[in-house]
Amino acid sequence: MHYENLIACGDQPVLVDAETLLHGGLPQATTVGHDPAAEALRASVQRTCLLPTLLIGEQGALDISALGRVDSGAYPSACLRWEHAGTDLMRAVRGGADSPAAQNQPLPQGLAAAPADHRAALLAGFRLGYDALAGHLDELLDAEGPLARWADAPGRLIVRATRLYTTLLEESTHPDLLHDALARDAVFAVLWTESAQDPARQRLVEYEIADLWRGDVPLFTHRPDRTAVWTSGGAGVDAVLPVPALTAVHAKIAGMGEVDRYDQEWVIAASLAVSAGTAGSGGPRSQLLTASAPAVAPPTRGRLLAAACGVADELVARAVHAGGRANWLGLEQVVDAHWAVLPMGAGLAQGYTGVALFLAQAGRLVGAERYLDLACAVLRPLPSLLRALALDPELSLAAGPGGLDGIGGIVHGLLRLRELLGDRAGFAEAAPDDCLELALVALAHAVAGPAEGTVEGPAAEWSSADGVATGLAGALAAAVAAWQATGSAQAAELARAVADTLLDRVAARSAADATVPGFAEGDAGIGWALRRYAAAHGDVPAVARHAAAAAELLRTALTAARTGTEDASWHSGLSGVVLAAADSSDVRDRDDELDDDLDDDLDEELAEELAAAVDAGAGRLLPEDQSLRRGALGALEALSVLAGRGSRTARTALERRSGELLGAVELLGPRCGTPDQVPTPGLLNGLAGIGYGLLRLACPDDVPSPLLPSPAAT
Repeated sequence: MHYENLIACGDQPVLVDAETLLHGGLPQATTVGHDPAAEALRASVQRTCLLPTLLIGEQGALDISALGRVDSGAYPSACLRWEHAGTDLMRAVRGGADSPAAQNQPLPQGLAAAPADHRAALLAGFRLGYDALAGHLDELLDAEGPLARWADAPGRLIVRATRLYTTLLEESTHPDLLHDALARDAVFAVLWTESAQDPARQRLVEYEIADLWRGDVPLFTHRPDRTAVWTSGGAGVDAVLPVPALTAVHAKIAGMGEVDRYDQEWVIAASLAVSAGTAGSGGPRSQLLTASAPAVAPPTRGRLLAAACGVADELVARAVHAGGRANWLGLEQVVDAHWAVLPMGAGLAQGYTGVALFLAQAGRLVGAERYLDLACAVLRPLPSLLRALALDPELSLAAGPGGLDGIGGIVHGLLRLRELLGDRAGFAEAAPDDCLELALVALAHAVAGPAEGTVEGPAAEWSSADGVATGLAGALAAAVAAWQATGSAQAAELARAVADTLLDRVAARSAADATVPGFAEGDAGIGWALRRYAAAHGDVPAVARHAAAAAELLRTALTAARTGTEDASWHSGLSGVVLAAADSSDVRDRDDELDDDLDDDLDEELAEELAAAVDAGAGRLLPEDQSLRRGALGALEALSVLAGRGSRTARTALERRSGELLGAVELLGPRCGTPDQVPTPGLLNGLAGIGYGLLRLACPDDVPSPLLPSPAAT
């Protein structure tokens, strides 16, 4: 029910064009098989499209949902349109297009109200409706009940997004294609490519193409009590649907209960939060935390471990299991400030690899087999995914080389998980070393870039990100870590190639280019990665230019951070720069030959100054966000590193802020770095990162920093 299927009429919204009620649906094809979290999302309230749902393109994102769509907006992708229609100057051009608002939103006093403004009322209404249905399960499931009356009623089956069909129709009418039927047919043949791993849709492609040749959007219908599908021409195709729609509806109703309602309410709250604002925005809970801050008590090891285990237990409870695999639904930052409710992918920062890393670390520290078993179940599809990435350079390129959000992050996770899990069942399909080798092959594809002449326009700008999170610096750090951990010649050669490329890109910068703040996507992270490579290489003359470039990047980043301490976060602010500089200084202390003559080296006076600034920033972040990425735990990590270097200010601040954070977690629970602080499993923004940070505070000598990835605990 997207925004054009709902008409606001006072307090009684009217559904129109409701031809997809009792929709059976075809499962989506996947690269690595069944994903229980994806199935949970497909079976949740989000499938109605009433809740905020983003349409994402190269020009941003647009909410197309019935509740989330408020105003007119710009379509997120370039469209084919006709200029000077009806004249001799008529021509096809590509460009932006407006997407006008519809009548889906009520307008009190003439102003549209965002869905987040009515979150409490929406949740209360959902509970009321859910409980009413759950209280009459027997009547709904009865053979003579209301659902049975519609068993043979025809309904529309959505085989693919209508947007895909309309795009194919638009592209196929380009003048360059209309003179050659084979060229136009090649456009429609995209549907065969789209169905390469999808046997059910393959059976329907010829009917789709026939409709497209007639200039129509392909239409399919079904009967709720059958698995057959009928085409627009009336032809029946047997056994296309996995189960009859009515069977799926009965199973959904039979599964209704308190646990299911809780899961659905999380989906609603998370979807509404997506449209409410950016992460870390203040709210009632942050005001409550500020107003009723607990008395600070020393953060003992036992209390910290208990709090971390509480986070791990919540992740255990939230996991979705099926077919020997487990995964989670989470809030993921997809484009700029846009977030979406999605099944977790494989990434380290926002994916299941990062969550498995926390669970495995917690399981080893406290001897909890349930955490280790869940980590293994979560990682089960990883070997198949890495094999697919290694065999498909284009797929690896799409995943990206980054050390947090790309394949580099998976390499970092594997290096630590191979120690924590060893040969446990999570790597049953392949030995850990085999997985690492596949990951390095995929990483090499990702940093190689597209073949010359195959990518044009915005997609060709993938390499503009040099930082740790998504770019070459992250790939370099991952390759260096793999080289140091395994002695792999493959990793050493990859590190050399990436380091040289990154050095050339840094050298090509204009003197007028401003310093990019922060670690994740800034100069501090690039300098840190180059410094790690220089230290690992050992041949001082061969890496002199790399070390010099690293020193300059770190120096300028530190100078910029000291003059702008408003942002204290690890991701883009002072804490990340301090971590990079401190770690690089440690490397220099261990190898005097690589002395980079940092003017702003972390001497005692500067370390105390930075510790005071980070401490103040941690105090600002604590009520809003406890996460690693932009929250208090990122700042505490910087204090921990400075304290390890002998800073008295950092040591005192670390104990005080750790006590405040622990008290806040015990009082109100973890506060994630997501819109409206909605709980999400991920490592950098979510519960796994908060739990990992608590483990790190409890056992700093046994738990390596999650923000300075290395192959082993230090």
